[in-house]
Amino acid sequence: MKKIAATLVATALAAFALVAPATVASAVTYPAAQCDIQVSSTTVRSGEPFTVTVRVVNDVPADLSATYRDTTRSKDDTLELVAQFTAPRTSRNLTTQVTTTCDGQPGSIADILVLGDAVGDGGDGVADSDADAGDANGILPGTGGADLWLLILGALLVIAGTGAVVRRRRS
Repeated sequence: MKKIAATLVATALAAFALVAPATVASAVTYPAAQCDIQVSSTTVRSGEPFTVTVRVVNDVPADLSATYRDTTRSKDDTLELVAQFTAPRTSRNLTTQVTTTCDGQPGSIADILVLGDAVGDGGDGVADSDADAGDANGILPGTGGADLWLLILGALLVIAGTGAVVRRRRS
């Protein structure tokens, strides 16, 4: 009988020894990963690529992702994610955002200014200085009337006004 009781006690102690470390290990919490974002350039031209780097600050491997305009790049259980995105084609300046997640939690956000293609540019987003060569209206739209007729009309009005003043003084 003593042998059976001793066996039961030894079995209970062995079972407790196996379960106790698992319970203690599950109670240990690791610090949450903290992420930082770096962008190669916060001002890019329309259609130009740029690079986003997401790094874990506290050296705890995490699942990282970066999202830009419905495109997501991700990497699991890592300290760094390098992703390349392309700015959208646009004719006007546009402000967009890159968002990150770190282990499923919202991370840093970076604003990106996309410079639109200017009217009359050579594809480089900057208006050419010679864009008005051979163009009477130049880069700006016409606002009505030809310049020569306005000049002639103005000169005639000045002459008529001068004549009216001189005539009035004589009388």
